[in-house]
Amino acid sequence: RCRLRPFAVRRVNGYETTLETGEILKIISAKTATSLEADLVLLVPGATEPERIAEALELGEGRWTNAPPTSVDTLDRSARAERLKAVSASWLDAIHLREGRAAVNGQAAQPGLRRPQIGALHAALAHATRSTDPATIVMPTGTGKTETMLALNANQRFERLLVVVPTDALREQIAGKFETFGVLKQQKCLDETAAFPLVMRLSHIPTSQADVDEIFDSANVVVTTMQIAGRAEAPVQERMAARASALFIDEAHHIGAPTWSRFRGLFIDRDPPLPIVQFTATPFREDGRRVDGEFIYTYPLKKAQAEGYFKPIRFEAVFGLDQPDADLAIAEKLGDVLQADLEAGLNHLAMARCQTIERAKDLHQLYSTMFPEFRPVIVHSQQSIRERRANLAALRRFESRIIVCVDMLGEGFDLPELKIAGLHDPHKSIAVTIQFVGRFTRQDPRLGDATVIANTGVDDIDRSLAKLYAEDADWNALIEALSTAKIDRQVRRAEMFKGFVGDLSDIPLQTLEPKMNAVVYRTACDAWEPLRAEDLYNPGVYLGMKVNPHQRVAIFVTRSEEQAGWTSAQHATNVIWDLHMMHWDPDKRLLYISSSAKGPYDRLAKAVCGDTTRRVEGEEVFRSLHGFNRLILRNLGLTHHQGRGVRYSMYMGVDVADGLDTAKSQSRIKNNVFATGFLDGVPASRGCSAKGKFWSISPVRDLTDWVEWCSDIGAAVNDPGITTDGVFKSAMRPRQINERPSVPPVAIHWPESLLTQIEDRIEISFDDIAAPFAECDIELVDHEATGPLRFAVRSDTQFAEFEIVFAEGGARYPQRSGPKATIKVGGKVKTLSESFGDDSPQIDFGDGSLLIYSHLYALPDGVQVEPYP
Repeated sequence: RCRLRPFAVRRVNGYETTLETGEILKIISAKTATSLEADLVLLVPGATEPERIAEALELGEGRWTNAPPTSVDTLDRSARAERLKAVSASWLDAIHLREGRAAVNGQAAQPGLRRPQIGALHAALAHATRSTDPATIVMPTGTGKTETMLALNANQRFERLLVVVPTDALREQIAGKFETFGVLKQQKCLDETAAFPLVMRLSHIPTSQADVDEIFDSANVVVTTMQIAGRAEAPVQERMAARASALFIDEAHHIGAPTWSRFRGLFIDRDPPLPIVQFTATPFREDGRRVDGEFIYTYPLKKAQAEGYFKPIRFEAVFGLDQPDADLAIAEKLGDVLQADLEAGLNHLAMARCQTIERAKDLHQLYSTMFPEFRPVIVHSQQSIRERRANLAALRRFESRIIVCVDMLGEGFDLPELKIAGLHDPHKSIAVTIQFVGRFTRQDPRLGDATVIANTGVDDIDRSLAKLYAEDADWNALIEALSTAKIDRQVRRAEMFKGFVGDLSDIPLQTLEPKMNAVVYRTACDAWEPLRAEDLYNPGVYLGMKVNPHQRVAIFVTRSEEQAGWTSAQHATNVIWDLHMMHWDPDKRLLYISSSAKGPYDRLAKAVCGDTTRRVEGEEVFRSLHGFNRLILRNLGLTHHQGRGVRYSMYMGVDVADGLDTAKSQSRIKNNVFATGFLDGVPASRGCSAKGKFWSISPVRDLTDWVEWCSDIGAAVNDPGITTDGVFKSAMRPRQINERPSVPPVAIHWPESLLTQIEDRIEISFDDIAAPFAECDIELVDHEATGPLRFAVRSDTQFAEFEIVFAEGGARYPQRSGPKATIKVGGKVKTLSESFGDDSPQIDFGDGSLLIYSHLYALPDGVQVEPYP
């Protein structure tokens, strides 16, 4: 550490110190044009005391006003290149990967890196010796991800490192850290002789290759955002990839956009490929697709908790049936917790989080009225940059103790004193929830534990997060479990794709969009031979196969031609491309085949697993419906095996119950069933046919989803303890109703068909104001047991109310208030009333029953639920 002494030059006040190199460093709190006669000048906005300066520098908030150790602006191109080389050359043998220790049992503290930083750095260095594939490092928020980047850059001595981040705020924070090397010198991990890198903040889209050259000729490190890099013209992007020495990607779960993915591909395609290291705390994207790259290091959240990097989380539950009640209860609890923490000597701040700007304005008014002594401030995207900065500065100076915001102030904002979170609108995904919690659990000996306040009566959340909002929820255990499960899944996905070998180069595996279906076969072989599939096809039809030997998954593509059905001319043909997937499970002795070509696939099954292979058929296929909760049979097909009349009957809707009774009392055999319900608390669907085929309308994002789904099917059909009579006895039976049930509704859900669509294809409009489907909610207007059954669809700024009107044989959904609401799916537009008439929302009632259209599904006999309040 340096000893600071105050200085004053004209009207400029600050602190100065003499470095070991003999250079004079002056630290100021505001910009100035005054000549300070110093070798180095560091601007730390708002920092007027040594303690605040130290805190700000740890957060990466300092910024050099004269580029250390010297500026290259006055140098010609050759001299610039020499200067940049000299900076990176000064890092040779200057980095020391030593692990720090806290002071314990009278032993002095040992400066150094944290354990997860040491692990991540060794993993990255090991990866660099054996592979050129992109590498992914997973470190929870608060464990030192940024310093890991700084140390890796210094160790590898990249002459021109490109760092890409998701937001402007994070660009500023990361750039500031690179300029100062963070705490590496302070922790004795970097020699004082190591020159500071010259850092360029790229805040505009380069317009030419010459512009790119000017940028990379002027800096050792270029920090920019994904939006800027992804929107540059192709020649500019190619030049950036040609000039950079390596690519670091922070918050890599944001890399899903096609424009950004193409830009990153330029670095992979270089010969040889450039080093690419991706850093993230949550390696799963909002759309469910995988973050690719090899997972070379994953530091578990459980270890971060055990080793003291995360403070414990205290969950305070409130209960409110409607939004005003919940908002008031959360605000009261937040004020009580904040007051108690301050009285205990804890310098804590609080955040009230909501989903929309209008909500934020209303909540700011509520908090300002209830707690004027805490001077609540508000931050949202419609404010000017000056207004947002002023409000955040008031929070940092503790002039305000409560901030109301939309989402979580963005990646890159870091304030350890934020320890209390009021979730007026809970996050709807695991990834964002984990990131959010990480902001409040940073370890600091001066501060107390984190507190999260939320409404346990909320119903519009991701079902995977439902346990977090139970009254007695243990957030420490649940957040760790959710994080571990999601990360493990991403690691399995990465291993699946990495394990494929073979020739199918024209069709990248990452582009496959398989369907969730399979025909299942019992096998008796000791090993399968997937390559024998080629023997079944004529030359030119079979285009190659990729096999994952470890996971026993094979994929191949065929190309064929068939005559057009609308003419007899032989030259009029359609070219058909078919995808075939196979998975053999030696433990269950089952083979799964999914194909876009028409079945059956018996010849293929016998070719790869032997002539004794036979299809799973008959009654045992219906075992796959075991384990569903709230099972609803959507349709039922029966085969008549006696009589010369009708040979097959299909039952749908309320008629399914009659079909089940008919199957029992008459000589009819179940042929096919399609059902929906819940598996492990998550909505699921499953269809099965007596001929051995299984399918689902649930989305499948990649091969890992399909393999895991096949495994679930196999476990059920192999279990002789499952009786199909028991499966169908547990199904909810529908009945037609002509008036609303006299039971309070507790929740409403979008129609299932909308949830299985790609969200980008759906848009809801209120008059002429359009909103993406992902930004719209459906909610009940009230929870009364009598009166009109009403619900609303809302966006950030618009609101439309609907009513369910029952009539003989059906239900209608007229709009009662608000601007005219329409929905666009693909290119087709309907009013929401029409759309709900075609595919209705689902309403859950307090007695466990549910309503779809005019069909009320009651729980099976003997099943009871806790009464609704």
